[in-house]
Amino acid sequence: MFMNGLKVFVETTSRSGYGAANTFKRSFHMSGKIEARLKELGITLPPPAKPAANYVPTVRTGNLVYVAGQVPMVEGKFEYQGKLGKEYTVEEGQACARLVATNVIAQLKEACGGDLDRV
Repeated sequence: MFMNGLKVFVETTSRSGYGAANTFKRSFHMSGKIEARLKELGITLPPPAKPAANYVPTVRTGNLVYVAGQVPMVEGKFEYQGKLGKEYTVEEGQACARLVATNVIAQLKEACGGDLDRV
């Protein structure tokens, strides 16, 4: 069951070892007092990043919000650039994934008019 009928899809693109882009779509749902839970977990959402290229970071259509193009940026600068196992450890890769996830949630919050409880 989704609050207010809003369902969220996150689309990320990764590069395979062969250079072809693979696209994965994941559906997730957060319910309840989202802001309170994020605070309880010690997660502070950054301001939504401005697009680094020519794309729209979120699109809402009906009860769906699509989020795309999120990368590990902090204050407009790339935090991580390189390959896991070469330039970065697994722990650093996990920190990068967490950063991207918080950026995705920040964009989602913006798309929902600042109310994550709508998700």
